[in-house]
Amino acid sequence: MSRMALIGEVKVLAEGEHAPKGTLRSVVNADCLIFVEVSGVDLSAEIAKLKKKVVTAERMVKAYEDKIGAPGYEERVPASVREMNSQKLEAAQIELKELHK
Repeated sequence: MSRMALIGEVKVLAEGEHAPKGTLRSVVNADCLIFVEVSGVDLSAEIAKLKKKVVTAERMVKAYEDKIGAPGYEERVPASVREMNSQKLEAAQIELKELHK
């Protein structure tokens, strides 16, 4: 995999294992985090990217909370759509939580 992506070493961490030292965390989705070595990297640009991701995740959480909390939502929206929206809200909340770590 690392040859295909033209990157260095790829290591899968066990759940609960600490982030490698000298890395910056990036959230891919609720199930996947990437730790990138930061030596020689412009950290101000990376911090700006992370702040943008936080704003996007906050907007996503608010949008789903507003949608789910709308009057008549339970009665008007099919169960399958309500379930999908609940899953999307949960995934967005997890992403936001990871971004704040």
